[in-house]
Amino acid sequence: REFIDELVKKGELSESQGAKLVKEWTEKADKSTSELSKSISDLVTKTIEKISLPTKEDVSQLNKKIEELSERIKKLEGTP
Repeated sequence: REFIDELVKKGELSESQGAKLVKEWTEKADKSTSELSKSISDLVTKTIEKISLPTKEDVSQLNKKIEELSERIKKLEGTP
C-alpha cells in the first residue's frame, strides 16, 4: 500500500489507478491464500491416509463400539 501511495504522490498513478491496483493485488493475495490453504489441507489429508492414521470419525466409531460392547458384557455378567 505504501508503494502505491508513493506512486500516487509522485504523480505516476492517479488516485483511482492506485485504488484499482490495491484492489487487484488484494484479490490476488486472497485467491493465492485460499489456494495455498486448500493445497496444504489436501496434502495433510493425503499424508494422514498414506500413514494410516485414524480419523476423528474412526476414533469416534470405535469409542461407540466399545461402549456398546461394554454394555453387552455388563448385561451378560448381570451387573447394572
